[in-house]
Amino acid sequence: MIFTGLIIAGGYSNRFKGFKPLANINGESFLSNICIKLHGLSKNTVIVTGHKHQLIEDHIKEKDFLNTFCINNKDFKKGMSSSILIGLKHIKERFPESHTIYQPVDIPHIAPDTYFKLIQTTKERNPEILKPSYNMKGGHPLIISPNTRDILIERLREDNLKIAIKKIGIKMEYLNTDDISVIQDIDTPEDLDNYLSDIRFIPV
Repeated sequence: MIFTGLIIAGGYSNRFKGFKPLANINGESFLSNICIKLHGLSKNTVIVTGHKHQLIEDHIKEKDFLNTFCINNKDFKKGMSSSILIGLKHIKERFPESHTIYQPVDIPHIAPDTYFKLIQTTKERNPEILKPSYNMKGGHPLIISPNTRDILIERLREDNLKIAIKKIGIKMEYLNTDDISVIQDIDTPEDLDNYLSDIRFIPV
């Protein structure tokens, strides 16, 4: 069983008041934090860019991450679903047998052990979709099977990911964790300050 990371980093980051993918957290950019954690767990990593795509491409080239590819979504203004669709289609074409580890760029602080547990659980259960949870609330990253990926590609032309999963009727499996980060999107400067101050917060 092989895995490919899919990081969505194409939005404007309006609420953040800065370019979120390259913002600093723990000495690395949001994007680098995720890539570093995926290295060794995923065979390849696909980053879908959009707004300021050249900055991300230059950053990844400078970091020299192995087997990490950037794809520019020229239609990123249509929303995250368009970026997810492009990413899943690319993975289907390049790595058809691969499970997808999907997450947005605004959750860079997930514990490395959480990724490891999700992958191990996927190998044991082989679910259609596996989602981590904290206190019974689902979060990210999602691990998506190749079969489910292919079905979602068709649905995402019309619906967002949440609605597509619901309409298809895919059974979502959960892995409960003690990692609150899985439900902590960093959407604003205040969110980042709270994290850096080690104040535990739950997004609205």
